[in-house]
Amino acid sequence: MLRLVCTPVHWVVKTLVCAMQVADSDMIMTVKEVADYLRASQRVVCRLTVLRKLPAFKVGANWWFRRSELDAWISAQWPADGLSGAAGGCESQGRIQCEARP
Repeated sequence: MLRLVCTPVHWVVKTLVCAMQVADSDMIMTVKEVADYLRASQRVVCRLTVLRKLPAFKVGANWWFRRSELDAWISAQWPADGLSGAAGGCESQGRIQCEARP
């Protein structure tokens, strides 16, 4: 009869595997990761965070972001029907990209 013995190494590997299976929506992100995710500069992310435009929390001197909250924020930026607003206007005028300018 084969019996498996649980050693500290097995426990560490099991813990790492469980940690990797955590849903992406629960992921905590840094300013750099958010900038990459939003395809914006780190400076823009910092500015929006300080102005409380992006959902974030601060630990010490560092800002941290929950991916699920960012996804909700992104969804709130788009119109409900997905067609009206600035994007719909640009598409109807045959433009490829839209840039909001104050």
